[in-house]
Parts: sequence; structure tokens; C-alpha cells
Amino acid sequence: YPNMYIMLIAESGIANKSTATQPIIGMLKEIPSIYFLSTQMSTASLISQFQTAGVEKRFEHLGEKFCNSSLFSYSSEAATTIGDNKALGDIQVLLTDFYDCGTPNIWTNAGSWSKNLVSTGTQTIYNPCLNILYCSTPTWLLKSIGRQGIAGGFASRFIFVNQFERHQANLEWLEDDEITSDSKHMRSKLIADLTQMTRLRGTYKVAKGFKDV
Repeated sequence: YPNMYIMLIAESGIANKSTATQPIIGMLKEIPSIYFLSTQMSTASLISQFQTAGVEKRFEHLGEKFCNSSLFSYSSEAATTIGDNKALGDIQVLLTDFYDCGTPNIWTNAGSWSKNLVSTGTQTIYNPCLNILYCSTPTWLLKSIGRQGIAGGFASRFIFVNQFERHQANLEWLEDDEITSDSKHMRSKLIADLTQMTRLRGTYKVAKGFKDV
């Protein structure tokens, strides 16, 4: 699956989680075709944002039109995004569903994911794809995910990157305000490459040369 759920785990002030993630998030936000989920959301708004992305990012491939319901979710503090204990269980179920949703490597106009809601009827999302990058403290994580998240498969979808000791290496680069022409050029090239990737269409295939290697 193309979905990547990643969570950086460290106590506040230990590993500079926000400092590590902000540069790439800043670049991603300069690419118009990458849609970000709102930082605070309910299950209803999560579904609605997927549907909106699918309609607005519709594309044509081999003469057929498809919805591209792809989103990126970032939070420097996971508790502000999925930290409502009352709603967390429902959001866990949704995120677990979306991770496993659809047929890998296949675009389809059949119902990829649907849910029947009493208030609004059946909600359908075509070709959902979600990438997550969250930061969290161990205390919040243990309190919020709990047994339900582990038994239900929510935790197993995430890659947890842990740092429990303060980093002692030289961090002078964090305090260096000088932006050189080389760094500006590299940043521009990264944004250009990422923009080009978002415009790719069709099926992912492994090239013969890669198989030989």
C-alpha cells in the first residue's frame, strides 16, 4: 500500500520533533496538488475532506476518469489531532480502514470505502490514500491508544520512531540563520522533484533493471 503512518515519539524538549519535521512540511505545503487534512478533525470531517479531495483531484487515465482521494496529515502534537478520548476510538477505526482500503496498485471507480451514516446516508470514498506524520510524547501515546488500538490493529499500522535520551551531538546548524545559495538551490530542486512525482499517472511497475539488481 502507498499509505505511510509515521509517529515520532519523544518527551518534550528531548529530540526536537517539530524542528525535525517542519522543513519538509514547509516544502510539501508549496506543492498545490498535495492536500493537507485539518489539524483538528472529527470522523465526519475526515470523511468529508477525503471526498472533497477526490472530486477536486479527479484525473483522466487511458480515457477513464478517476477520483484521487489522497491526503497528507501532519501534527506536531498528535494529541491535538486525534487526542479527543471520546472520538479517538472512531478515528482509530477509520484510520485502520483507510490504511487497508482498496486494491493495491489499481485505480477503480467501484466503491473503495463506504460507510452508512444515519444523518447523511451512505458516504463513499474512491481510491483513498493517506500519509500521516505525527509527533507525540510517550505519556499521551500510552494513555490514548490503549488496548483497543493495539488489539484492533491501529498501532500495527504505524511506524514508531522513538528517542528517549537527549541528543548530545553538535546542533549548531539549528542556530545558523544563514541560508546559502546552495541550500536554496537544493530546496528548489526537491520541490520540483516532488511536484513532478505528484503529476505521475498510471500503474507502478518494477523496471527490468531493478529486478536484475
